[in-house]
Amino acid sequence: MCCRKRFSLDEQSIYLKYRKDLAQTSVP
Repeated sequence: MCCRKRFSLDEQSIYLKYRKDLAQTSVP
């Protein structure tokens, strides 16, 4: 596996939390 395309579980949870926080702060 030289090229890692998928997120690891930790990265995915952090990314999803970041997206959720971003969505909550920038409510239209």
